[in-house]
Amino acid sequence: MTTIDRQLERIAEDNRIGLMTHIVIGYPSLDESRDLVRTMARTGVDFIELQIPFTDPIADGPTIMKASTEALQNGVEPQQCFDVMRELAAEVDIPLLFMTYYNIVHAMGPKAFCEAAVAAGAKGLIVPDMPLAEEEFEHFYAASEAAGIPIVAVLAPENAPERLKEISATSRSILYLPSRTGVTGAKAELAKHLGDEVAKIKTVTNQPVAIGFGVSSGQHIELIKSAGAEIAVVGSAVIDTLEASGLDGVETFLKELTGACRS
Repeated sequence: MTTIDRQLERIAEDNRIGLMTHIVIGYPSLDESRDLVRTMARTGVDFIELQIPFTDPIADGPTIMKASTEALQNGVEPQQCFDVMRELAAEVDIPLLFMTYYNIVHAMGPKAFCEAAVAAGAKGLIVPDMPLAEEEFEHFYAASEAAGIPIVAVLAPENAPERLKEISATSRSILYLPSRTGVTGAKAELAKHLGDEVAKIKTVTNQPVAIGFGVSSGQHIELIKSAGAEIAVVGSAVIDTLEASGLDGVETFLKELTGACRS
């Protein structure tokens, strides 16, 4: 059983859904990234994505893209991200996951990347632009399995059953379902079809489903819960709150969301 599996068991025992949050390492600075993760852990979130900044993030909306660009302008490099992961994984007792894009994995080599992520204390990987068709050449999923670190597979907003079977058989971890087509970013409303899409996924696999893209309120948490998903993911709204209200504002915001997860 992986660390992610154990956290999912705790969430199920509490009869609630989980909350996954997101940071970009190095935004606004490396020290503030560390403080943001500590604040998130203190508010009771269940998982945190630590994004390694990248120059061409295809799945990121304006908020996270801006954060990633500024982190790179701050001089953040992948090795520093592994150092931050190592430091924080020793401090917090919830699973921390690396999120990044495949060019960074490819540049290090899939085997070296997965082994370094495990050594740094990461408990999972999210790499949204790794196409399954490339696995026979890249061996990324094989490297992750050999290193003992699960991959959170990112689905399309709508998926054919055969595609779901193929992805879920490869992932063996959480399945990440975007709430809509497009990129990340806080929105006032989520798509209305989430329940139908989660039900379709559950006819193919029992793997837990996380829903992200646009999540920014307790009402969104309620919608995700009623859709039958196990985890809600919030990213851009945290950065927006940090910029508007600082760490105190983030703490208040996340306490509202964790409260909604437990209600």
